[in-house]
Amino acid sequence: MTTDGESIDSFTYHLALVMMTYLISWGFLSGISRLLALIGPLGVELAGSLWGVNFIFSVFCATIVRMALTAAGVSHTIDNATCNRINGLAVDLTVASSLGAISITAVSGYWLPILVLSAAGIAITCLILPWYCSWLFHDHQFYRMLMIFGTATGTLPTGLALLRVVDPEFETPVAEDFIYASGAMFFLAIPIILCINLPAYSYTRNSPTLFWLAVGISAIYLVGAFSGYLLLARRRAFSDASKFFYTKRRKISA
Repeated sequence: MTTDGESIDSFTYHLALVMMTYLISWGFLSGISRLLALIGPLGVELAGSLWGVNFIFSVFCATIVRMALTAAGVSHTIDNATCNRINGLAVDLTVASSLGAISITAVSGYWLPILVLSAAGIAITCLILPWYCSWLFHDHQFYRMLMIFGTATGTLPTGLALLRVVDPEFETPVAEDFIYASGAMFFLAIPIILCINLPAYSYTRNSPTLFWLAVGISAIYLVGAFSGYLLLARRRAFSDASKFFYTKRRKISA
């Protein structure tokens, strides 16, 4: 309890902060969308893609709100445990709503391509991600792998749902680190967001060049990500590469 219950309930106060922050994020993103619409069809398309990653804008706005509360000297009224409870509720509702929004008609009409793409994506993710994360990170490798795995196979709430299984109180810095990483990722992902519809345009406009342009941009991202891995992992990049998940063994002194 961080507030006087006679004036406002503590849970209500925290929920109001979350809703206010999301409202600020919605207004900020709506303003950006209107500015991008002035550019033309390309701007409208980019604005539509930005709504798909609106959680990044929410993170920015949440950081600003937290800084404003700290500057005002009232940041002590924010209880992390209460925020975690609200986060847990939001994650569960998001996952349930996402599953409920799946169109059975669409799945039944395109079940074979969906099955093939899902199987290929699962195989690549399950084989590469554990190996990649265990060599890349210095601490909490398994927790970070779960967070990235959930996000890669779904969205950020899916990653948080998996992380919550092993870190119910979010005591590790994994969730916070990933949020900040998402902010950096947003700027790096703008080119691929712009070209995400190029394969569809190559079919509707009968222009294979657009498809191969998308492939080329994806290849550049692949090379860049692998180069970043080599730079960060350094000597560990391929040490003991036969292991599926690398665990650093510390020497215990007598």
